[in-house]
Amino acid sequence: MDAMIVFAVWLVLAVLVGAWAKQKGLRPMLYFFWSLLLSPAIGFLLVAIARPNWEKAGELAGKKKCPRCAEWVQREAQVCHFCQFSFEPPPPTLTPNAHPHMSSTPSPVPPAPPQAPQAKLSAMQRIIGVFTSPGETFADIARAPSWVIPVVLLTVLSLVVCAVMMKRVDWNDFLEKQMSKSARFEQLSSEQKAQQLSIASKIIPYQVYGIGLLGSIAGAAIIGGVYLGAFNLFLSAGIKFKTAFGITAHAMLVGLVSSPLLIIVMFLKPFGDVDPEHLLASNVGEFLSSETPKWLLKLTGSLDIFSIWMLALLAIGFAAANPRKISKGGAFGVVFGVWAVFVLVKVMWAVIFS
Repeated sequence: MDAMIVFAVWLVLAVLVGAWAKQKGLRPMLYFFWSLLLSPAIGFLLVAIARPNWEKAGELAGKKKCPRCAEWVQREAQVCHFCQFSFEPPPPTLTPNAHPHMSSTPSPVPPAPPQAPQAKLSAMQRIIGVFTSPGETFADIARAPSWVIPVVLLTVLSLVVCAVMMKRVDWNDFLEKQMSKSARFEQLSSEQKAQQLSIASKIIPYQVYGIGLLGSIAGAAIIGGVYLGAFNLFLSAGIKFKTAFGITAHAMLVGLVSSPLLIIVMFLKPFGDVDPEHLLASNVGEFLSSETPKWLLKLTGSLDIFSIWMLALLAIGFAAANPRKISKGGAFGVVFGVWAVFVLVKVMWAVIFS
């Protein structure tokens, strides 16, 4: 909890100071980094002020208040050791000799009927179940986590998307437009520009296929790790990384729907009209003009139907991982809360540095 408070103060103050510097016409980047160095001290000060109250609340946990002297004693105590006040004793338990007609021989307790073992779903049943019955499927994944099949499937599909993208995108035109946004590139001579474009054109296939090859497993590991920390920190869920990794890998199977749509859209568009940054109109930002402020594009671009679908599956999955400590409402709150913080950081970054 201490670390989260320090981190929150650190991030919020840094963003606010950067925004203030930009509004005043100062150097926002300089003020932003200076605040990154100084604001943790404020967070630690707040923690130091609030810690005595937290410690007092922790000391009173498991205690009760004496009605006579108002002192705190252990909850199971029968007599207050300050004023000798006697608390109401618990109701006596009925023993076999307490009733004259009761036999002293205890009656045998019938054994509890054994619970029928729940059949473990196969890998294919889990893939289908993510879309048809996510609650039951993620409960099975939590009992026996697995991630290899969904990650391999998503990786193969990503490589297919990358192969189609390499054939349908005019990379020379795309790279030239991207580089022309840099003032430094515009100052180069024609020969230097051509040389830079040639180098970038040779590198881009490695970048595209590298993302396709490692994107699925890296994304599942990073997202799973972030939510593992969030649930264990805020809800004391006791989730292990293998479980979080398996849940995230299966939640990312929404790519089985979005990736084929990407391929279809790229084949429907003429060569050169495919923009790698705007492949599928699945978020609100795709319907706004290019003149829209960048911070608003970042905000609306995060309202993506497939991203929200995946977040909902993540919430269902983590709720099934430990139902005793994670309610469905709590799971949705943590998942979408972390996502909202991520979106806020993107928006604030665009406000300060755009």
